[in-house]
Amino acid sequence: MQRTLGILAALMVVAVGSNARADANTLPHELFDDDLAHAPGSKEGRAGIEDIARLCNYSEFMRSGPRPQDIAACQKGVERAVAAGTAVSPDALRKLNDKKLGYGARLRVYDVLSRVADVRVLEPLVDALERTDRDPTDRDPIRLTLARISYASVGETSGVGSDRPDLATQVAAWRSWLATHRGMSRSELLADRIAEARARAVDADPEAAFVAARFLAQRKETQREGVDALQAILERPNLPSEVPPPVRRLLQRIAPAPAKKPSPSQKAPEEKQQNAAPDMKLRTFS
Repeated sequence: MQRTLGILAALMVVAVGSNARADANTLPHELFDDDLAHAPGSKEGRAGIEDIARLCNYSEFMRSGPRPQDIAACQKGVERAVAAGTAVSPDALRKLNDKKLGYGARLRVYDVLSRVADVRVLEPLVDALERTDRDPTDRDPIRLTLARISYASVGETSGVGSDRPDLATQVAAWRSWLATHRGMSRSELLADRIAEARARAVDADPEAAFVAARFLAQRKETQREGVDALQAILERPNLPSEVPPPVRRLLQRIAPAPAKKPSPSQKAPEEKQQNAAPDMKLRTFS
């Protein structure tokens, strides 16, 4: 989670700088103005969100860094909000409409939405994504939150050579996805994405196959078949030169090569005693 927040913080620094140059009179309407944003929340969820707004308003890029006690207090607020479950969603959306909410706290509110994984927020998030056409501050956190909740491949790129489509194309793709997935539970969304990834892992386009195999390899329940699919990509003939490096890096991260066994000359003297009794403690697994 810390890595995810760090990436988002870097993206928002750039976005905030762009936003600062925008004409204040051209700012969009509230990001979240749908029925869910106006629905009643919960007392505990609201308290957690307010804790985040009060305690998480620091930058990950502070010269001296946030103090450990500041991080702990912030995290306590995050956990309190997450513990409220889906009842926290309305209060989280309303808080994200607050222009005074600092980006450190803002990132954590999006993280709460991702962890609660309330599928009801998917449509409001797509609407909000469209509203970032003039103020891009929340664009990347919205995209990441959509991906984390939905498991969808919409907007997912290989990182090899393809560019991210423009905002209008992204919004249209998400609306098309919503039209065919509205009403599905999160477990159904996951099953749908796994089925899609299995089909696309053998796509003739190596970049499309890589995106699908990467999804499978990064999930515990499908990791083995994902790793096999990644290795199959590397075995393809006439593979573009830019494809193998990211595939190999992912394989190394997910399934690092086993350590080499020491040669006989490197073994300790006691290991060379053929008649020595085996150490059963070393063979006991907890």
